[in-house]
Amino acid sequence: MRIKGQAELTEEQKTIMISHTTNRLQDNIYLMLREHPFYSTLLANFGIKTEIDDKIPVAAVTIQKGRPFRHTNPLGYMTYQQNEQIFIDIHEILHITDLHHLRGKGKDPGLWNICCDIEINQLIKSAIAVLPKNCLMYYHFNLPAGLSAEEYYEILESREEPITLPLELQNTLMDDLINSNNNEGEQSNNSSGQKSQKAPGFENLHPHWEEAANDAPEVQKAVIQGMVRQAMVSSPGKIPGEMEAIIERLFEAQLNWPKLLSTFARSLLSTQRRNTWSRPSRKFGSVKMGSLRTKRLNLMVAIDTSYSTKQYLESFLSEIEGMKHYTNINLVQCDYGIQSVEKFDMINLDSFVVHGLGGTSFLPVFELATAKEIDNGKRFTIDEKPDGIVYLTDGEGTAPDFCSIPTLWVLTPNAPLPKAESGGQITWGRHVYLDE
Repeated sequence: MRIKGQAELTEEQKTIMISHTTNRLQDNIYLMLREHPFYSTLLANFGIKTEIDDKIPVAAVTIQKGRPFRHTNPLGYMTYQQNEQIFIDIHEILHITDLHHLRGKGKDPGLWNICCDIEINQLIKSAIAVLPKNCLMYYHFNLPAGLSAEEYYEILESREEPITLPLELQNTLMDDLINSNNNEGEQSNNSSGQKSQKAPGFENLHPHWEEAANDAPEVQKAVIQGMVRQAMVSSPGKIPGEMEAIIERLFEAQLNWPKLLSTFARSLLSTQRRNTWSRPSRKFGSVKMGSLRTKRLNLMVAIDTSYSTKQYLESFLSEIEGMKHYTNINLVQCDYGIQSVEKFDMINLDSFVVHGLGGTSFLPVFELATAKEIDNGKRFTIDEKPDGIVYLTDGEGTAPDFCSIPTLWVLTPNAPLPKAESGGQITWGRHVYLDE
């Protein structure tokens, strides 16, 4: 993509411009070292490539052989003020640490690019960084603030008309980028050459993402986790606020599982809470001084009764027992079908009996949770749809393609994610691994 007004440069001019840009990037890293040491430590681990590249008009991040690289095009990058450049620097770091290139697999590339940008642009809060005027924001597309890229994607995908560049961003560098390859016969900037059907031109925003997503994604994630750990150790107490949720997502499956279980349950409790006034006390006379009552959480706890989970049952159920004071729990045992449904507060853990130990299917549990009843030779019912599901399993079984009920998969060590009915691993719910 050629920026409007860009003239042909001599090799000497290119060399001077590349040198100037490299020095500026180092200056920006130094400024971040003082204000945001977490970010400067991360960026210091990137390979740095400064070059005049038609496919990268300003800046980009890629993964090559497991290592993150920061690409900078002097012709675009140096058109911004220094505080805008620092915003761009942080923006690119967040793309990598939030695994945007891996999370977008199978999605419309243009639409996904929009959603990733508006997810992180609103997060960046810094005294030394200023939002460039041509950056995408949620309000450009009449979207609410504070959603994830996946949530923005779902909303935009449901709109009938193609997504186009907002009026206020026309005649900007963003306009040049979006429309540069929309002429018939021209290939898009993204590495696969795939053009966006829903947001034409926006596939040019993040070249090489699709190519990188297919290159050992688990290795990439491990490398990024290592970089983030190093930055956390190097800058204790100075982790930017916008990174907290990103770090939680990045390390979610490696967190202490009882802590994540508690966090999961209490997050459900906060979203399901309904406060009501209980009957007033007589000692206040006619004054209505009733107390607040909070709705108890309804949780379904499912146990995959395959043999591999047996050794973890005692510690798992002990953690579940600690939630009884604020949760109504239905304990469901399931192998290939539902074997039992019991109220957890009626169970004596000292004499707990495991039923089943046959093959495994996760489908009956989710059918029971959504329909409140199931008959697989024996009829089982529950009183109401659960607010959330916690499932202990070795991961070897088939689950629905999607379930709207918040779900925490508690997996045995080295277990795979469950398979979806339509093929491949599930992409919904949260998961955590038990300790060895």
